[in-house]
Amino acid sequence: MLDRDVLLAFCVAPILAIIFRYYLSHRHATLWFLEVLGKKEVTSHLVYWNWSAQSFLLWGVIPLILALAIHRLPPRQVGLTVGDWRAGAWLAAAPLGLMILLTALVSDWPDFLRTYPLERGAIGSWRLFWSAQAAMVVYMTGWEFFFRGYLIGILRKPFGLYCIFIQMLPFVFLHFGKPLPETLGTILSGLYFGWMVWRTGSIYYGIILHIGVMFSMELFAVLRWRA
Repeated sequence: MLDRDVLLAFCVAPILAIIFRYYLSHRHATLWFLEVLGKKEVTSHLVYWNWSAQSFLLWGVIPLILALAIHRLPPRQVGLTVGDWRAGAWLAAAPLGLMILLTALVSDWPDFLRTYPLERGAIGSWRLFWSAQAAMVVYMTGWEFFFRGYLIGILRKPFGLYCIFIQMLPFVFLHFGKPLPETLGTILSGLYFGWMVWRTGSIYYGIILHIGVMFSMELFAVLRWRA
């Protein structure tokens, strides 16, 4: 007999991924401002914030509503708890130090600099850089909730430890188009982020780690461009 919650999660994941890939690109965000709001011109920074906010709505708010109202899950089951904070602190701090080192080593690669910083205006303005990092916090919070909160929270009981591998698959697919080393790295990072939730019971430490990694990538890219 089919599990209703699992079936819904398996349907929600590709639907949200399709919406994200085809309708939440920077190009579509620009058209939204021009056509829906009737603006005559749009800055890249406004588009970036719009993209981050809409992504948070897609990956964070919608799955949260589904989890609480449709699946009837308690917040704790989708990782909205402090959990084991001692383990979480170590599990976030150790790989963050390693990733900062690796990012420093690859930050002069052409593929890396073609991709980062995501908000190109940050290259010439520290004000825009910090604003872009705030937008990234919004974006990453929604992203982590969907993969590590919603999916693991629903799939943990029927699939056990395999839920970590299941959530890793769409996580990797959505990185297609990024530099190859980064995309390959999402196999391990997706598993690690999932295991952090499994170990600590909380998504918060994965959010901190993911934001920390992205911040280091953005910072090193801006410094390389400015050099």
